[in-house]
Amino acid sequence: NYNKLDHQVESYTAANGDLIVWVRIPILSASVNTTILMLYGNPQITLDPSVKTVWNPSYQGVWHMDENPAGIAPQLKDAAQTNDGTSNGGMLNGDLVAGNIGNAIHLDGNNDFFDLGTGILPASNFTEECWIKTGNQSDAAYHGIMGFQPGGGAQKRAPSIWIFGQNRISGGFGDNIGWYSWDTPSSVVTNNNNAWNHLVVTFNGTDYKLYVNGIEVNNNLVAAGKIPYSTPFRNIGKVDFNFTGTIDEVRVLSTALTSGWISTEYSNQSSTDAFYSVGGETSCSIYSFSNLCSASPITYSVPFTAGHIYSWAVTGGTPSSSSGNSITVTWNAAGSYSIQLTETDGSCNG
Repeated sequence: NYNKLDHQVESYTAANGDLIVWVRIPILSASVNTTILMLYGNPQITLDPSVKTVWNPSYQGVWHMDENPAGIAPQLKDAAQTNDGTSNGGMLNGDLVAGNIGNAIHLDGNNDFFDLGTGILPASNFTEECWIKTGNQSDAAYHGIMGFQPGGGAQKRAPSIWIFGQNRISGGFGDNIGWYSWDTPSSVVTNNNNAWNHLVVTFNGTDYKLYVNGIEVNNNLVAAGKIPYSTPFRNIGKVDFNFTGTIDEVRVLSTALTSGWISTEYSNQSSTDAFYSVGGETSCSIYSFSNLCSASPITYSVPFTAGHIYSWAVTGGTPSSSSGNSITVTWNAAGSYSIQLTETDGSCNG
């Protein structure tokens, strides 16, 4: 019905039309295809239409990892809230590399990481997720992908994720009394410096789960009934020891995502061509009367030219205005419809 959807442009290349955009849709059916229309080519759109409301309030932080880590601080922008990150370790322009989705950031495992300042207070239920591409770490110790280690002992650690033993994953948090953690018993990630791995850790107050590439690979009850201490999530690329590898699309939520959500986002982000199809391009006239629906407003517009006067005449609906280069019309449920625009430049009408 042409209702505008919240969306966020991660990148657009005018030379070839490459577009990476995140879109919030009301519902995604598991049984039938969901159709989304993309309208483009409007010369009046001169500003980035991106909005942070693409991400619902449970998203405490979203980092696309597509900024130059050698740029002006804070280099890492939070796409959902205001938890921007500052790079550490003397990161270079060349550390911005091709990612799983758009760009990503490579960390050297020595002293590269991002600090989020005051950070994000952990919720009683949470999700932490990211994409990683890695080879071997400097040793078999625990190298932090995301989280935070404060002073005062492990019992104060924020919810965190590590890679250890080169291809195993660990997770855990403290509640100021104890430290509750789990290790995968065997390899769960591919560390060949080529394959991307999607990691999602969830905690719903009872089950502490790890998903790799959309599949649940670990479920532990070690922290059942525990609540994370108020140590904020602050670091990407370091908890205890630094992480060696490339990181993309880091997210922290105040809820435990479901297995269905996780498998869907993995399918969407890992193989977009298989997840959705693009229909043929059709002309979309701004004077089209298709998809009319009672009480559903449709906007009609033409490029603005200084000094011109725009006069609209509408039959079969209620216009927001009779003048201006853009109006919104709420069409009646039935009847004859017409819309006419007269544009005057002071000497002639068109």
